[in-house]
Amino acid sequence: GAVGLNGASGCCPSRRTRYISTELGMRQRLLVGVLTSKSTLGTLAVAVNRTLAHRLERLVYFTGTRGRKVPHGMTVVTHGDERPIWNMYQTVRYLLEHYVNDFDWFFLVQDDTYTEAHRINRLVAHLSIDTLLYLGRPEEFIGGDTDGRYCYGGFGFLLSRSLLLRLQPHLESCRNDILSSRPDEWLGRCIIDHTAVSCTEEHEGLLYQYFELGKNVNPEHETDLRFQSAFTVHPVLDPVQMYRLHKYFAQVELERTYLEIEQLQLEIQNASSLSADGDHSATWPVGIPPPFQPKTRFEVLRWDYFTEDQVYACVDGSPKCELQGVDLADVADVVATAMEELNRKYQPVLHVRKQQLVNGYRRFDPTRGMEYTLDLQVEVVTQKGHSRSVTKRVHLVRPLSEVEIIPMPYVTEASRINVILPLTAHDRDHAARFLETYAAAAFESNENAVLTFLFIYDPFEAQQVTQNDIFAPVKAQITEYERKYAGVKIPWISVKTDAPSQIKVMDIISKKHPVDTLFFV
Repeated sequence: GAVGLNGASGCCPSRRTRYISTELGMRQRLLVGVLTSKSTLGTLAVAVNRTLAHRLERLVYFTGTRGRKVPHGMTVVTHGDERPIWNMYQTVRYLLEHYVNDFDWFFLVQDDTYTEAHRINRLVAHLSIDTLLYLGRPEEFIGGDTDGRYCYGGFGFLLSRSLLLRLQPHLESCRNDILSSRPDEWLGRCIIDHTAVSCTEEHEGLLYQYFELGKNVNPEHETDLRFQSAFTVHPVLDPVQMYRLHKYFAQVELERTYLEIEQLQLEIQNASSLSADGDHSATWPVGIPPPFQPKTRFEVLRWDYFTEDQVYACVDGSPKCELQGVDLADVADVVATAMEELNRKYQPVLHVRKQQLVNGYRRFDPTRGMEYTLDLQVEVVTQKGHSRSVTKRVHLVRPLSEVEIIPMPYVTEASRINVILPLTAHDRDHAARFLETYAAAAFESNENAVLTFLFIYDPFEAQQVTQNDIFAPVKAQITEYERKYAGVKIPWISVKTDAPSQIKVMDIISKKHPVDTLFFV
């Protein structure tokens, strides 16, 4: 028979997987399953979601039953029965059916437990994916008639993918044959009976750390070293306590991160001294990419001049405009940071007080972030009280954080564009001209676009809206255009805020549209 290019004789060409990671057998590292209930799904489970979801690859909630409304932004799996053992069986079964081919590790925890996501992630990063591991706080079985121990569910436990696959063919017999009053004990018996793997809190030098929380404990005053190094804390009685724990552990992790950055900077400085260029090979700030080097005059980055209340480069092309909003806050923050760093450098010998900003320059470098050069007139005071006014030039960089690739919807001619026009009281006079131009460009040619007006009221204007609506003329014009162009609808949204911003506008608009919507503001 005929032989195709791929060597197969007369058959269909081989089909490739959609993603390279699937073809290579690459899996994500960790899935966290939270065991919740109908009564706590809207309280403790929401608190868990707010403290944990943004730090994990995947977070799924399992409950026996639930109400009609599911909290926003949570993946909830309902088993349809409140029996604890049945729910544990269904949870493990669901993980095997839907996620076992996508993740290497599975962490199950109750919703009355605080979990420190960074520490769990670091733990699994040091574990071999082929290990048969059942990691948590070991507990003896009730009655003591079973060898080995099970992992107590209150402090969470970690299961390897290899262990779940070994357990899969025996799960049904465990449901029928093992009697237990506790779901965590039932799972432990099942694992030990069919895989001979017992719960452990230590593996290859790595210790699973946990802490049992007493009543009325203030996290900031807790001095127990086990608490400070815990992966999980249990029991958490209410959402407020969950948020207080999160605040404490977030602060601890932030301090640890700053210390790690300082150590890395010292290592870079020490290593650079051994290079061919010596200390000159280390850029400033240490660890931040060097400044962009233009190859032609067209690539030269522009420096913008500013003072404490004005900037000499405006969006509308004007030579000078008032600093306001985020720009004003940015300049104030940079000046305050400069003074703080000067005092840190010279105290206690000298104390530095700001008198005024003489000159300010800033530019955005896409390779490293926003750069600033400040000429500060400061008063320098000695320990004996003598003072002198001097001008000091300082350089600062606000570095870019980790760059993320954000998935964008695939754009075709069939994709609808949502044109958003925010209007404040100061902009309303321009609405008529905009509508006229937009109608000629979009309505008459039947463009695949939807125009939405966002009317922004300040608190006083919102109170007067029934007696004196400042946007009434614009709304009347919208009605006229809808009458003039058959099939055209121009929706509008009213918002009350005393500090409008583009981020707030997009937050309001995006909640009313699907995630793959294209916006033009």
